[in-house]
Amino acid sequence: NLDVAKSAYSPNLSVRIRKLDRPMIGMANQEIMLGVDLPFAYFWQPRAEKAEAMAQKFVAEANYRKTEVETEALRESLKKRAEIIKNQIETLNRVSIPAAEQRLKYLKNISPRDVDGLEAHHKIFHDYIELKTQLLEIRVKHEELYANWVLLFSEGKLDEI
Repeated sequence: NLDVAKSAYSPNLSVRIRKLDRPMIGMANQEIMLGVDLPFAYFWQPRAEKAEAMAQKFVAEANYRKTEVETEALRESLKKRAEIIKNQIETLNRVSIPAAEQRLKYLKNISPRDVDGLEAHHKIFHDYIELKTQLLEIRVKHEELYANWVLLFSEGKLDEI
């Protein structure tokens, strides 16, 4: 559009040739027309078209840059969320679940003798099951995040996440 608007300052030339198959009496067999369009009648028109095309170009460039920034921000956000989820999985696997399993081992050797002991057994079993469930939920979140990453940025940079 910008190139077309810039060329609006120059005159447009047109040539038209027409050959008549059945000439009438007094008419020529061929007709040639030359045309010149001069932009001087409305001299402000090309300037306005050029300004409009420049504005459209700037808007398109701004939209492109905005999309680039949004894409990079989304990529960084997904990457940070993936790191957080990986750290949560690692903490659960290394610290929380082994500690809960150790408590279960100690619990098997102790029999509940009263209501408090029974509640302690219940709490330890409940905590262990809760940690395992939490680990599964976090793994599902990680898989969903990975799927979103693949859908959005399938450029061969899958190792980043």
